[in-house]
Amino acid sequence: MAFKLALDRDLEADARRALEAQVEVIGVRLKDADPDSAVHEARKGIKRMRSLLRLIDSGLSPKTFESLNGLLRDIARGLAAARDEAALRAASADLTAANEGQTKLVADLERIAAALSTSRASGDLAAERRAARRGLAAVKRRLAKLSVAGDRIVVLSDGLSATYRRGRKALKVARASGNDDDYHELRKHVQAHWRQMKLVIEAWPEEFAARLATAQVLSANLGLDHDLSLLVQYIAADAKSDLSVSAAERVTSACRARQMVLRTTAARALVHLYCERTSAFRARMHAYLAAHDLTGLDDAAPPID
Repeated sequence: MAFKLALDRDLEADARRALEAQVEVIGVRLKDADPDSAVHEARKGIKRMRSLLRLIDSGLSPKTFESLNGLLRDIARGLAAARDEAALRAASADLTAANEGQTKLVADLERIAAALSTSRASGDLAAERRAARRGLAAVKRRLAKLSVAGDRIVVLSDGLSATYRRGRKALKVARASGNDDDYHELRKHVQAHWRQMKLVIEAWPEEFAARLATAQVLSANLGLDHDLSLLVQYIAADAKSDLSVSAAERVTSACRARQMVLRTTAARALVHLYCERTSAFRARMHAYLAAHDLTGLDDAAPPID
């Protein structure tokens, strides 16, 4: 079943169903023979779960949210080192494709790729997968007692607007600083937003699908931006890259130029996504969710000015 909520069902039961299904999906993904794919897909599943928890946060007790979110965060962190190495390879491949014909730079990137290919022991990743499965077992036990209180439309409106508010704030900070970490933080909120749009897409499929598609493209671009920032850090700190000073400067310069292209491309879409005040966004989401519950023209629909 697709990772979305059935808006005509009890929120508590449906959220538990969706979360428990993701635990099973992640467990299967962790068995993938390809380590990069296993980690990537598992981390995506964890992000889905954390987005849903934030969506229903106002209906959860603080203890429940902190416990489940903390467990999932720890699982993701345990897989982060493996993910970062895959990100470095992705950044190197992207730069190679974007700078075809620049012989020196491509040779530098090939040297980095060779160093990365021998930098990790497979046994380490096996241990991380085992630790992740243990964490998932703990999550599953806690989900059996999941309780969601409050009006369904209010809870969902609260969650959507809280994530939207964090995204607007992160955008303001990233624009002002231009800092890699701030853009990475922005990407997290863009990702959470599109995952939540997908969860409630039944409220208005055409409207929410447009936001979802925009945010997905943004997330991919900002994800590559983060991968490039990791490559800059790797070059600066890791002797395994075996680059000369001039080569390191050449690759770093290429990374920064590529990031500038990505951020410039993202700028307009970010305005489209976050141009609305949070209060107005929340009121609109509440109206859409309420409209989905209407069963006839005689129902008490929101007033039209």
